[in-house]
Amino acid sequence: AKATFEPMDAARPFAFRCIVSEEREGDFFGLAAESQEEMDEWITHLKGAGKNQMLATFRLGEGMAAELQAFRITVMNRRQKVADNNKDQFEPKFKAKLWKLKGDGDSMREGDWFERDMWIAKNGSLVYF
Repeated sequence: AKATFEPMDAARPFAFRCIVSEEREGDFFGLAAESQEEMDEWITHLKGAGKNQMLATFRLGEGMAAELQAFRITVMNRRQKVADNNKDQFEPKFKAKLWKLKGDGDSMREGDWFERDMWIAKNGSLVYF
């Protein structure tokens, strides 16, 4: 699976979606920058983040996919704990503020966008605080 990026209509002017699955329309993350230049820079860094990283694709039946989406929304606010011996892998290669659309949010509602400190870690992960 390869992530793709495209502009999106949203309450934030420089919004874009990161599409992680071509098979299901709802599998994307809504993000927004403060300017066109910042958006272009983020997209460039995000495209490079997966280089040399192994990506796995799972094919699920429709029922399982719906259950997985419900589970994803339920645990959306839980954070992955980073083991002490792996902390250096999550240090930033690129870091800046970025707006994130909440998981079940409406991109046209200003209140569904949250500004976060985000970075692309050494291991290619997108991390936010």
